[in-house]
Parts: sequence; structure tokens; C-alpha cells
Amino acid sequence: RIQKVCALIFAGVFIFALSGLLTFFVFGRYEVVIHQPYCGVICSPEDSPIWQGEVKVKRPNPPAFGTKFASIDIDKVDIHHKIKMGSTLENLSDNSAAMYSGSKMPGDFGMTLIGGHSWFNALEAPDFGKISYLEIGDTFKITTDYGVFHYKVIEKHIERADTYPVDTKLAQNDRRFAVLYSCYPIDRTNTPDRVFVEADLVDGPVFE
Repeated sequence: RIQKVCALIFAGVFIFALSGLLTFFVFGRYEVVIHQPYCGVICSPEDSPIWQGEVKVKRPNPPAFGTKFASIDIDKVDIHHKIKMGSTLENLSDNSAAMYSGSKMPGDFGMTLIGGHSWFNALEAPDFGKISYLEIGDTFKITTDYGVFHYKVIEKHIERADTYPVDTKLAQNDRRFAVLYSCYPIDRTNTPDRVFVEADLVDGPVFE
């Protein structure tokens, strides 16, 4: 009688363990896949081109000038800022980043041009100017109310502000990319030089 009870208990434990393994391999894998909507396969944001995206969002209307409509997070250099529309001194005065109103919204084809002061004020450590520490392959994200967009750095260079080919860059509408810029070097003010960091969009929803 005791042996029969033990056999039944063993059989129950075996069936329970087997069902758990099947659930893991079937539903567990499925959950991983469906949580990668921009890949369609198991991959990282860096490996998922935006044009393979499955999540579509309505094209946003440009925000009013001076409003905070997004945020930028660059973990490597500890930059976490709100983004205002319009790259004026007033919009940059409260330690925000600012997007040039003539550039494209994050996620759209073309250039998203975002700048920030290298110093918040003379008493604080360098701020947005820390983008000069970024290297090719580093990533950052821009968060909006219509989606989160991940970018990978592909180029960085130092150039005078008045020689940067901004009009040429603004005319490039064959890809989605962002350019971050700030005064250079980061321990100086009123310098004519800027650091420009160009990054391709690698993950995020697609506009309808």
C-alpha cells in the first residue's frame, strides 16, 4: 500500500515537472519573441533596423515652440535631459537640451538636430558637453509620448560652428538619424568649435 502511494506521488511530481518544462520552452520562448516587436526575432535594439519594425504610430504634430516634448538619456556619460522645441538660448537656459525646429521629429526620415550647453553655469561641472566622451558604437535613447527611439553612434568630430554642413544634413531624407552637438572643449565658453555626434536610429516604432 505504501509503495503504491509512493509510486503515485512520484508519477505526479514527474508529470508536474514535465508540464513545467513544456510551458517554459513553448510559452516562455513565445513571450521573449513577442516582447521584441521591432525585430521579429530574438535580438538586441542594436541589431534591429527600424525598417523591420512592426509597431506603427500616427505621425505626431510638431510641438509648440518652447515646449518640452521629449527626453534624452545617454547612460554612458550620465546625461538625462528634457528636450525643448527650438534651439534658442532661452530654451537652453534651464539645463534642457533643445531641438532645432527645422529638423525632423525623432523617428522620422531625416536629421533630428539636438544641442545643449557644455556647461549649465560657471559653478557646475560640464553637462551636455560630455557627449564628446562618446565613441562609435555607443547608444542613447530619446523618449517621446509616441514612442521610444534608440540610436547608435556612427561618427564624431570637432568642427567650427559656422562650417558644419547643416543644410546638407537637413536635406538627407533617406535615413533616420540624429546629430547631437555642444560647445567644445567642455571647459570653455564662447568657443567657436563644436563637437558633433551623429547616430543612426536602430530601434523604435514606424510612422504610419
